[in-house]
Amino acid sequence: MNLLPGSNDKPVPASSVTSFHQLSALLNNGHVEALSKYEGRVCLVVNMATGDSATKQELTQLNTLVNLLRPRGLSVLVFPCNQFGGLEPYHDDEIPLILRHVRPGAKFEPQFQLFAKCDVNGSKASPVYEFLKLRQPQPINDSAVLSRDRSSITWQPVSRYDVSGNYEKFVVSYDGQPVKRYTHKTPIDQIRKDVETCLRKIPKSVREHLGLVAFESQYLTFR
Repeated sequence: MNLLPGSNDKPVPASSVTSFHQLSALLNNGHVEALSKYEGRVCLVVNMATGDSATKQELTQLNTLVNLLRPRGLSVLVFPCNQFGGLEPYHDDEIPLILRHVRPGAKFEPQFQLFAKCDVNGSKASPVYEFLKLRQPQPINDSAVLSRDRSSITWQPVSRYDVSGNYEKFVVSYDGQPVKRYTHKTPIDQIRKDVETCLRKIPKSVREHLGLVAFESQYLTFR
């Protein structure tokens, strides 16, 4: 469920939400952020866990992607989650310290927006994830990933559309519509190319209003 602006604080189902930009979410610092802030920008939404063995590589790549494409309209939104193997046991105020000193470590500073820890599946799932899963029910590269192994599922109810593990990714277009979903197996370069395709679709008027940098004729190099 989600509280929509102007709804007199009455909860509404995710099926009634027509745009990502109607939602709001709790930031890592405890403040509520209206996702209307991202109107006109392309968003990459990621669930993470600091204890996952892939965290250093994943977050380092996300930082690089943000630095490369933020001027052109990309925002990366990261949601810590403890539903997959209990790999995010820390409180919200501890997570930035873990990122800085442990994993990835080496004084790592997130260039993405870090949100509060939340559930992505089950009865207490974040409204953000309820909406994303409703609009993009299955990853483009592995539609059967959840159904193959249910031994580690701890949430109820279970849906075939549930997020299957850490570092699933959703792409949301500039107009608030989810357009892509990937498992953690998807190479970052494929995601980058899809994101760039979405960025190129931002209307010139929107790009100029937000002060975004126009794309060159060629795709950018990711390192």
